[in-house]
Amino acid sequence: IKPAGTYRVFAFGGSSTFDPFVSDDQTWVARTGRRLAERSGRRIEAVNAGRYGYTTSEILGLLQARVSRHQPDLVILYSTYNDARAQVSPYYGRDQGPQLYGHPLTGLLLRHSALLTFLDFRLRYQWPTRSLYARIVPQDVKGLPVPEEHVRFMADSALRQSYLVAWYRRNVLSFVASARIAGARVALVSQIVNPGDLKPEDALINAVLQSVAEESGAAFIDLAAMAGSRPKED
Repeated sequence: IKPAGTYRVFAFGGSSTFDPFVSDDQTWVARTGRRLAERSGRRIEAVNAGRYGYTTSEILGLLQARVSRHQPDLVILYSTYNDARAQVSPYYGRDQGPQLYGHPLTGLLLRHSALLTFLDFRLRYQWPTRSLYARIVPQDVKGLPVPEEHVRFMADSALRQSYLVAWYRRNVLSFVASARIAGARVALVSQIVNPGDLKPEDALINAVLQSVAEESGAAFIDLAAMAGSRPKED
């Protein structure tokens, strides 16, 4: 139950939202919550709903299944980078590819425990246990065989980009609609990307995000443009 007078904010995204390289009170989510509290004079509860590796497909499920019931007042979507690099087609989806955590038990535990997810990231990427832990708990395993139709589809950049744009647009529209059903306002935020990592798909995804914001009346914050990371379109 949300305490009276509390304004509850949920921020969704991948690792850049989860932000494992800083303490919890130094993530951009926590800092945004403090800034909102200072400016509004209200009690702000900022919840970090980021998970590394997530795209809007997983985020949408998280919002609908686990967050909507917690009475959000504002939801922030900060997810373009992972989506622009998603290898999806009509023949092969994210849930059919290599699992992020191959062992069934490990995957089950990590999907249901934020603490274990936190420890896994530290053990795998930050602490001296990196090499040993990676051998004991491999990150990627072979999933279902990749259909030949998917391989051919992905080789056609025009088809791949067209499908990616439609897939992302559908997810973001569903995210906005689901948030509003839960009674929340929506802010869509383009993602800051290292200029060396930019791909043509980043520009396409950013354009979709802005288009959905304009169409739906959601707030749009173009951090990519502010940071000078918006890629040039072909």
